[in-house]
Amino acid sequence: MTAKVGDIVGAVVVAVAEGGATLSLPDGTTGHLYTSQMDPQSAADTPALTVGAEVLVKVTDVDRAGQLILSPARTSPEDKDVADFHDEVVQMRSALAERSVNLAQEQRPEDRVEWRLQEWLDQGRNTLSRLERHRAKRLTKRIQGD
Repeated sequence: MTAKVGDIVGAVVVAVAEGGATLSLPDGTTGHLYTSQMDPQSAADTPALTVGAEVLVKVTDVDRAGQLILSPARTSPEDKDVADFHDEVVQMRSALAERSVNLAQEQRPEDRVEWRLQEWLDQGRNTLSRLERHRAKRLTKRIQGD
């Protein structure tokens, strides 16, 4: 999925230059963050962007060359909360998907409830037939003894 104008994404700084920085987006595309797009506190402090740093940015435009123009100044605290929540949901879904797959692979037939119930019923039938045979033998001995 390619990022579109208006999307808020987490990006990683891959290169820092005098006029801004190049960021890599999760979908593999790159975008440019111009120093002028940064908020006043960090615009004067360009070295705050270091290679490998993660930044929450908004895709504000696409230039003629097709490069995404990014801006951290246009993200609000609510946008950050939404992005964090989305990341948590994605992580939870993948963890649940892995867990359900692993449970099915790890579960042995004798651990399944159906197998245990069937085993319990079979044991009950065997015990009942054994009791019936013993009862029949006792009755036969009584009849022959009388």
